[in-house]
Amino acid sequence: MSLAFRFVIQSNVGIIRSSNEDCGLAAPKIIAVADGMGGHAAGEVASSTVIQTFKDQLDSLPSVANDFQNWLVTTTNLAHSTIGDLIAADNEKRGMGTTLSTIALVENQIGVGHIGDSRIYRLREQGFKQISIDHTYVQSLVDSGEITQAEAAQHPRRNLLVRAIDGIHDVTMDIELLDTQIGDRFLLCSDGLTGVVLDQEIASHLAKPNLTSVVSQLIESALLAGAPDNVTVAVCEIISEDEQLNVGISPIVVGAFEYSEKVKEKVELAAKPNRKRLFATMALVILAIAAGLFGANSWLSSQWYVGISGGNVAIYQGIDQQIGPVSFYSLNLQTELPVNTLTTNDFAAIKQGVSIDDADAGLLLVQDLWSRSSICESAADGCKP
Repeated sequence: MSLAFRFVIQSNVGIIRSSNEDCGLAAPKIIAVADGMGGHAAGEVASSTVIQTFKDQLDSLPSVANDFQNWLVTTTNLAHSTIGDLIAADNEKRGMGTTLSTIALVENQIGVGHIGDSRIYRLREQGFKQISIDHTYVQSLVDSGEITQAEAAQHPRRNLLVRAIDGIHDVTMDIELLDTQIGDRFLLCSDGLTGVVLDQEIASHLAKPNLTSVVSQLIESALLAGAPDNVTVAVCEIISEDEQLNVGISPIVVGAFEYSEKVKEKVELAAKPNRKRLFATMALVILAIAAGLFGANSWLSSQWYVGISGGNVAIYQGIDQQIGPVSFYSLNLQTELPVNTLTTNDFAAIKQGVSIDDADAGLLLVQDLWSRSSICESAADGCKP
């Protein structure tokens, strides 16, 4: 018997954010959720680039389970490469990236792909289970037994990803094939839901009969909890393909996807003749100069500052200098604090770059900035960065 998804997907900007950096895709054979990072006009670029790429590759989704991994890796790397081209064309987008959580029906099995801290849950005969693993610094502490799950929920670096699709670093995804059966339900969501709504409440809603109501109630729960982040929720149920009402319709896309129509144009503008050759030549010259100035980067590695990345406060290692295509800094941490929420004086200081002793000093400064920001002033339950 051939299987299909009955699905509902929605995305909400939330209460605090001014724009939606989440992006989602739902079709009879595949569901995907991507949560962008990097601030306005950057996080939404990364997430919508991934979703656009997957949408473009729907026709090549394999029907044989053994071909799924190759298709998923190829499609994800294509999106990763496109994000890299966009960064090369606009250095201000350096530091952007996105999560990706996706499930696909292949040969009556569920193919799962996951990177980042969006999540995938399964509900089967009243058994509720998270089938994805968060790729975060804090989750690694939980896995090693250094902190508890309850402590992780309050950890100041709980949003720090250790894996993402960022156009720069190699993509390492969790990929698996799972058996499935008619009646299984799956929930894919961004951390805008799981960051504020407990698993017990999520499971309770997911068990309700009407999928549209399930999705609406989950988003409403996040909004009632303050919704400091964008919230994207996709719920699907495994049914016989003969029952599938969604067959034959166009894929449904939500969130930042409207931006993706501009992505291809930007990539084409980025692909100028001999650009890579020119950059490579300049880089060799500049790196030779840099090596003479800094020696094996020993001095640079001891320099730190707090600045801006994609509209958010960020911690950098190095110095805030760039010569041609070569920069003398690297992004250490992209925070969730938008610079447009800072006080006038704090914004002026961060715009210029504030020197710090190390990464820990940067985190302390970010906490101070957060405590004076408009986010803190508007938070009903106090200020918690």
